[in-house]
Amino acid sequence: EDKHLRFRRALIGLPRKQGKSLMGSSLALYGLFAGEAGAEVYSAAGDRQQGRIVFGEAKQQILQSQLLSQECKVYRDAIEVPRHGAVYRVLSSDGKLQQGLNPSLVIFDELHVQPNDDLWDALTLGSGARLDPLVIAITTAGFDLDSLAGRLYNYGKAVSANEIQDDSFGFYWWEAKPDCKINNKVEWRKSNPNLALGLLDEEDMEVSVRQTSEMAFRRFRLNQWVRTQESWL
Repeated sequence: EDKHLRFRRALIGLPRKQGKSLMGSSLALYGLFAGEAGAEVYSAAGDRQQGRIVFGEAKQQILQSQLLSQECKVYRDAIEVPRHGAVYRVLSSDGKLQQGLNPSLVIFDELHVQPNDDLWDALTLGSGARLDPLVIAITTAGFDLDSLAGRLYNYGKAVSANEIQDDSFGFYWWEAKPDCKINNKVEWRKSNPNLALGLLDEEDMEVSVRQTSEMAFRRFRLNQWVRTQESWL
C-alpha cells in the first residue's frame, strides 16, 4: 500500500538446474534500472568467481539488448547506468572489506557456502539508509542447519507456518517431503518447478537417481538439507 517493496530480506531455495543464476541476474537488473536513483546493486557469493556467474548473466542480457546497451557502461566487474547514477558490482567474500557500502539490492548466490555471517551482516546492516533496500539469497540446500543459510531456512519455515510474524521476510523454498522415496516422481515435480513446466528433462532425473548417491540426489535434486553424505535431516 505504501508503494514500497514488499520484503527487506528474502530466501529462495531451489534445486540445481532451475535457473537460479538467471533469476538472480533478472532481479539485479530490476534493481539497477527500476530501483531508486543512485542504486548500488551487488552480486555476492562464497568467492568472487561464483559471484561473477550471476553478474555474467546480467551482462549478457544487457549486451544482447540494444536498448539496455545504450543506457549502460559495461566493465569487467561493474555495470553503470549514468542516467540514474546507478551501479552494479561483484563482491568478494571478505566481509571486512565491504563495511562502507550502501547497497540498495544484494543478490547472494548459493548462500549455503558462506563460511560465516560477516559478508551478510556487512551488506544487510549497510542498507539502512536506503529507501527500499532488499537482500535476496538464492541457494540450494546445504549440510548444516546451524549455518547462516540453515538459520534463515528455519526462520523462513517459522514465518511461513505463522509461528513468527515478519511481513518483511520473503521465503520461497521448493523441496520434497523429508520421508519421500527418491524415485517418487510426484515429489520430483514438487521440488523442481522447471520439471513441472517441461523445462527440465525427466530422463535426466531418472539417470541421476540411478547414478548418484542418495544424499547427493536429495540435496541437489530434491533440495533437502543433509547432515553428511550419509544422512539427511
